[in-house]
Amino acid sequence: YQRRVRGFSRTEMPAKRMIGLCLMLLSLSLVPTSAKIAKLSVDQDSRRLFAIESFSFYAGGVHQMEVSNVGLKKPTENAGFLLMRQNQAALDVIDESSSDSSACLWKLRDAPHNKEQILASYPLQDGPMGPTTLKEDGECRVYFVNCRNSQNPVSFDVDLVQYNVDASGNRNYVSAGEEHLDMVFGFMSVLWLVCAVVWIKQVLGNRGYAKAIHHMMSALVCLKLLSVFFQAVKFHLMNTDGTAHAWANVYYAFTFMKGILMFTVILLIGTGWSLFKPFLTEKDKRIVAVVIPLQICTNVAYIYVDENMRGSPGWLTWRDLLHLLDIACCCAILFPIVWSIKQLREAAATDDQAQRDVERLRLFRQFYIMVVAYIYFTRIVVYLMGATLPYGCLLYTSPSPRDS
Repeated sequence: YQRRVRGFSRTEMPAKRMIGLCLMLLSLSLVPTSAKIAKLSVDQDSRRLFAIESFSFYAGGVHQMEVSNVGLKKPTENAGFLLMRQNQAALDVIDESSSDSSACLWKLRDAPHNKEQILASYPLQDGPMGPTTLKEDGECRVYFVNCRNSQNPVSFDVDLVQYNVDASGNRNYVSAGEEHLDMVFGFMSVLWLVCAVVWIKQVLGNRGYAKAIHHMMSALVCLKLLSVFFQAVKFHLMNTDGTAHAWANVYYAFTFMKGILMFTVILLIGTGWSLFKPFLTEKDKRIVAVVIPLQICTNVAYIYVDENMRGSPGWLTWRDLLHLLDIACCCAILFPIVWSIKQLREAAATDDQAQRDVERLRLFRQFYIMVVAYIYFTRIVVYLMGATLPYGCLLYTSPSPRDS
């Protein structure tokens, strides 16, 4: 069993190969989309001011919407929609107008210091609004303002259409800079197909030491391949039609399975299951029982955030919950790693045979450090960069961090 093969023992060699493939498996990309043919329904909403949706325009881009089913306790001229730039000056204006004690932004929309940030305004009434053609590049956001929010809650449906026009006159219904993402994800799906073929060939060609965890990783790489492929399909349809139709559900299904399986695989590797021991301890089982439900909740939150407009009630809560649950999963998978290292060190102190296990575990510890660095970079650093970089330096990030 310990026969040497090309400089490694039969137990060490698959571990090295497994680590190399795992690093590829962890390049995940749950990505929020910006398709802009969308609908928002608001029912008896008493919010004073809230964002409906954002979109990045090229010069010549078009914004239009149609409002229907407006419901008010009494008619008002103190409510409407604002199309505003998305920059620090505009955010300062929004912050100053958000509290009930401040002056209402709808009443001050024609003030000189506000007019620079407000590109268009539309009163709350049934009917089409726009189209408004943007004269310069930039990110914009649609807001709804209700100056009498507590006294006069509102209901309405809004159909939002936003798009850019390319040199050929074709409409692109995704934000500026995202129109080629369907080709990017299509190319990535081909790379994942190559990874899947190479990995499965290695596993089948080395059945003598292939463990159950290796077959789980085969399933994981296949799920990742399918999720990236259908993400490319989703982007292509959103770019051309403004909606992904039923293909979005296929994408979410594979992403859901991939996210759960990925964290399960990392967790099981951390416990040493299948590689060093054929069972899970009670502590291991408790961690698995925590991580899998967390991942289920994370994926549910991701689907809600990705499928609903920013102005939907509870959208911000679901978005924050998504980040919180995803980071909790990342923290949970560290515990089995620490326990495994501790157990092997204690064994090495009393058993010379266990010293080889400690040396071998150092390789896995390096892998875990890389995994942790990757996870926290994609879920914290990239998120913060995307939230702070100005237009022109925009970073394509996940709502979640989602496509983990």
